[in-house]
Amino acid sequence: MNALLRTTLVAAGLLAGGAQAAEMTLFKQPNFSGEALTLRDDANSLSGRNFHDQASSIVVRSGRWEVCTQPNFQGECTTLERGEYPA
Repeated sequence: MNALLRTTLVAAGLLAGGAQAAEMTLFKQPNFSGEALTLRDDANSLSGRNFHDQASSIVVRSGRWEVCTQPNFQGECTTLERGEYPA
C-alpha cells in the first residue's frame, strides 16, 4: 500500500458490504497530518475535492475501500480495510 500512496491516489470507492456506514479519511501529509478529507461514498476523482495527487496517508474507520491511481477506478488499485495507513 505504501507505494500506491507515494504515487497518486485519485479515486476511492466503497466496496459492496453490509449495511453499515463506511468512512475513510485521507490526509495530504504522511502520518495523518495536513489537510484532511473524509469520504463516506464513492469518489471517481479527488481532483474536484482539492486532493488530486496529494493523499499521503489514510485512516479507514469502517467499510472496505478500493483506492486507485487514476480517475474512474483505473490504474493501479488496491483494497483497504479498517486500519491506519501512515505513508
